[in-house]
This record gives sequence, C-alpha cells and structure tokens, in this order.
Amino acid sequence: MLENQLSALIGAATTPERLNEIAGLVWRALGAEEISEDGASRLAQAIQARRPRRSLGLGLEVVDGGQAAAPVRSRTTFFPPKRRQRSPDRQASIERRRTLASSGPMPPALAAHFTEGERAVLKVLADEVEKAGQCDRSIDELAARAGVSRTVAKNALRTAEKLILIVVHRRPQEGRKNLTNLVAIVSLEWKAWIARRKRKAIGVGMPSPSDIRNSRKGRQGPAEPSKESARRRKAGSSEPRGGPSRFAVTDRTGGSCHAAGS
Repeated sequence: MLENQLSALIGAATTPERLNEIAGLVWRALGAEEISEDGASRLAQAIQARRPRRSLGLGLEVVDGGQAAAPVRSRTTFFPPKRRQRSPDRQASIERRRTLASSGPMPPALAAHFTEGERAVLKVLADEVEKAGQCDRSIDELAARAGVSRTVAKNALRTAEKLILIVVHRRPQEGRKNLTNLVAIVSLEWKAWIARRKRKAIGVGMPSPSDIRNSRKGRQGPAEPSKESARRRKAGSSEPRGGPSRFAVTDRTGGSCHAAGS
C-alpha cells in the first residue's frame, strides 16, 4: 500500500529537506484520494516526530519547519532565580499598610486613582523623596515597608508614572544586575501637599510658647502674689520687705510710745 511505502520513506529520511519532500508526497496522495485522511494524519505525525529540535534559549523548543514544540526548562540568565517575597508577620504588614494608606500621603483627587496598598507604597516613596529629593529604593524594599506584594508596588509606580505624577530614571547595566531606579515626584499638586504637611509637622506659622504665655497673662489680669509675699502675710506682716513700717514700744508704767522705722 502507498501508506506503507511512505511510512518506510519517512523512517529512512535523514535530513529536513527529505522530510519536506515526503510531506509533499503525502498531501498530493491525499488530494488524489490514494490514501485516507486517517492515513495522512498518521504520516504527518510521523514526519513531525522525525524533525530535529532546536532551542531558542527562551524556554521553548522549535521544530525545524517553524512549528513550536512543548516548552522546556532552561536557564535564560546568569543570576539566581528570585525568591518569592513573603511577610514574616502578615497581620503586622496589614496594619502597617492601612496606617500608611490612611495617613494622607497625597491629595484626595490623586489618591482616588490608587488602591489602599498602592497608596501605602506611594507614602513610602514620598517620605524618601522628602528626605533625599528622590527615591532610590528597590521594588522589594518599597513593597516590604508598605506591607504589600511586589506586584502591588510595581502597579503603584506604573500608574503614577502613567498619570505623570513621577518620573522614573532606569539604570540598566549590561551583563550585570541593574541598579535600582531613581524616582522623583514631578506633580506640583503632590509636591505642594507634601510641603504643606511638612510645615504643619514642624509648627511653622503657629504662635511661640512665649506668645501664648503673654496672651494668657493679659486675659488673667494682674499676676498672682509671689511665695515670699504669701509667707510674710502668713507671719503677720502686711508691708513688703524694705518699705516703711511703724512699731509700738510699751514701757513698764503701762504707757507706750511710737517710733517710725526707717
């Protein structure tokens, strides 16, 4: 039978070109109804199995002829695989995330574009920018400090960059691990919000303690007597120390004389 002859040719073929020729014979025979559709399918599978495989280095193997085969496990980098980041205390991470997100890291109109976890990441980012002018922390560190996953931290930066709230300067290194990105805030509304919160935190524009004391004295009237005055009144003296005073001396006859003290 023709199917058996074609199968023998497939088994004897040693080059991809010869397999391509046999494949053409199979489909011509099918068109001429010399073999059945099931027979053609079996021959096509046999041809595919005989084709040599080559790797693209991307985790896939491609069979000569352009068809992709099943994925294979292969290393595409010199660096060790990243370990999945997990919080050692999940409850503490949740509380930290909620605290940071509710602290008002940005104006409400801008915060509406972000989730709770993303706002926590942007709070950590804003604190770093406030201290150093820019943020050079890694994605993993931002995520850990905000109590969120790495994916949430990346989404927060991606959305903020899309809304032109930040600019990201990427620092790739060929053949080596990339340096961390440098992130700066460019939104005037956000920067004004951070500056206003900073002024409130350090008390700019608020009255000094001495002003508060003076205002209280004006409301309370004259100052209270000192402790020394209170002690003298308790001892029976009604005149302040150093002022004029008078005292009486009684003689043995029962009379008395008065003298003025200096």
